[in-house]
Amino acid sequence: ILGSADPWIPVVQTVASLRVVAAEHRNVTYSVIPNANHLMMTPPVPERMADANPEAVKAETPQSPAYFMELASWLTRTLGLSMR
Repeated sequence: ILGSADPWIPVVQTVASLRVVAAEHRNVTYSVIPNANHLMMTPPVPERMADANPEAVKAETPQSPAYFMELASWLTRTLGLSMR
């Protein structure tokens, strides 16, 4: 799962690489969450992503609804669960 506004990961290049791998390995999937940064925060706040201070990163938590939906969907598919 990648955030489209991730300042640390080259999203376009990563997706291109993942497409190649996913074409050969059915168990590899990927998703890009619109407007989310590396921490799955939306909208991205550049000041919060300016440094990689581990203590500052620990204070942030994912908040993108699309991230949680994607994660739940993947867990459901991967674990063979049914959503009721």
